[in-house]
Amino acid sequence: MGPTEIKVVALEVVGEVLQQQVRNTDNFLDLGGHSFLAVQVAQAVEQRVAKSLGPVADSSAPDALRRG
Repeated sequence: MGPTEIKVVALEVVGEVLQQQVRNTDNFLDLGGHSFLAVQVAQAVEQRVAKSLGPVADSSAPDALRRG
C-alpha cells in the first residue's frame, strides 16, 4: 500500500474517530482532536494498513493529522 492509499485510510479513520466528515485540508486539532485521539487514529491506521507509520506529524501527513 502506497502513501496515497495510506492517506485515504487515515482520513477515513480520522472521520470515524471524530464522528464527522473530514477533508484532506482539515486540521485535526481544529476539529476537536487531541493527543489521546491521535494515538487511537495512529493505531487504527496501522492495523488497517498492516504497517508501522512512525510519527504522523510530518510534512507528508494529511493536514487532518498534522499538529496545529
